[in-house]
Amino acid sequence: MKFISGIKRVNIEKSVTIDIPIYHRTTISFFNGSEVYFHYRIFESNNFSVRELILTPLKPEIWHHLRKISLKAIDRPGVINAITTKLRDLKINVNIVEALTTELGAIHTITLIVDLSIYLENQKRSFTLNEAIPPEIISDLELLLKDLKYANSDENVIYNEQIFINELTFLESISNTLTNKKKSAQNDVSFNFHLSHEHKVKIQDGKIVLPEMLTRSLNLNCDSFFYTMFSDTEERYIKILFFDPNQTVAFIDILHEDIYGAISRFTEIIHTTYKYNILASYSHQQMHKTRAQWYALIDISNRKQEFFSHTLDDLRSAEYGESNDKKRVEEVFLIETNMESVPEIAIQRFGQNKATRDAEITSVYQRKKIVVEKLLKEYTIKAYLKKPDTFVERYGLHKTRSLKRLASRIIKEYSKSRKKKINFLLRWTAAFAIPLIIILLLEVKYKFLTESLIHHLRDTVIIAFLIILSVLIEKYIKRYMENNN
Repeated sequence: MKFISGIKRVNIEKSVTIDIPIYHRTTISFFNGSEVYFHYRIFESNNFSVRELILTPLKPEIWHHLRKISLKAIDRPGVINAITTKLRDLKINVNIVEALTTELGAIHTITLIVDLSIYLENQKRSFTLNEAIPPEIISDLELLLKDLKYANSDENVIYNEQIFINELTFLESISNTLTNKKKSAQNDVSFNFHLSHEHKVKIQDGKIVLPEMLTRSLNLNCDSFFYTMFSDTEERYIKILFFDPNQTVAFIDILHEDIYGAISRFTEIIHTTYKYNILASYSHQQMHKTRAQWYALIDISNRKQEFFSHTLDDLRSAEYGESNDKKRVEEVFLIETNMESVPEIAIQRFGQNKATRDAEITSVYQRKKIVVEKLLKEYTIKAYLKKPDTFVERYGLHKTRSLKRLASRIIKEYSKSRKKKINFLLRWTAAFAIPLIIILLLEVKYKFLTESLIHHLRDTVIIAFLIILSVLIEKYIKRYMENNN
């Protein structure tokens, strides 16, 4: 399974720190305090400088010897022990193991990431260890495991001979094998990754700090930059893609009815109609199985203004399905973009209404909140509380719970702010009134106080109050001017 983290921004201070969300870390064994290997490359593609960083807990020198073993076994005590004991006898090291009972008391599904290095050394075959593994060696290993039986029993461990041994495709393709080196010699050398077992970085509090050598090599020499993150839970690596400063990208979420033809229609609009490049996408089915969300990371550099003025509208009005039963998209959300000058109307109609699943406040969400605040003031909160649907329709906003929750949060914040202002005024009124009352009581109680002294005390209190009031007014005006500039 693969995950995308959307578009993220990093402001460079003394060092470059990158957050790795927990849903990326936990599935790839990235634990706090552990060291992981990093590898990078820079190459040109479509007039942009592509900078990639790979993070993995797996040693680079054994990538071409790593294999994923997937098998099914009858669920009974000792099944994992039987398999791992056989692998031990074959001198095969288990790096990662996952086991799951798919049907209680029936079938056990097991996935292992194994290192075949020592096993290969014991094979009497005419190949060197820095070459790709010959397919016949893998076939022989599959046969050995298919015939595996429980101790003191003739019962097979593997259910119905369902065992498959596959390479880790991506890591295998970039490993330092002779085969890959020959391919590299025929292509541009700059496309290759810089691999070294000495390139390590520590995971600390869910973050990594990039070494200075790496920031220089990746040319991360500006004040800030944007990137996205992909994780592959099967091959156990995270890829970080740093966007070219001249590249404009957008990350969107389309909420739609889950039937065939939907994604085909979306990609037709994005690629065929507008010629945008989809950098990455994935679909997520909601719990009740009638709706789904399609996420897409899109390069919109060639027609960026048109994306916000036309493409999002076309996606929202997209139809798909049978000709006699056409379905329409429910909503389109703009989650994030690295374009600074997104039109306000696009933010109003399509901007995300909440933080990301990383609890990140995106620039789009920040702007959407400001826009909705302004619209609520124009429409009035009182009118919204009476007819929220009319408010949504009038301004072309999302007809979703997330929009209503955003409006509710804004109203609560406004109510709290209003209460604070009232309490503030009441406190200062009391601070002004109490001294005056005390002076009047003194005047009534003690006749010996002269009239001039009473007037002097009153004047002092009034002057102090006016000075404080003028300072507060000045601060309010200054804040008002800053918010409107």
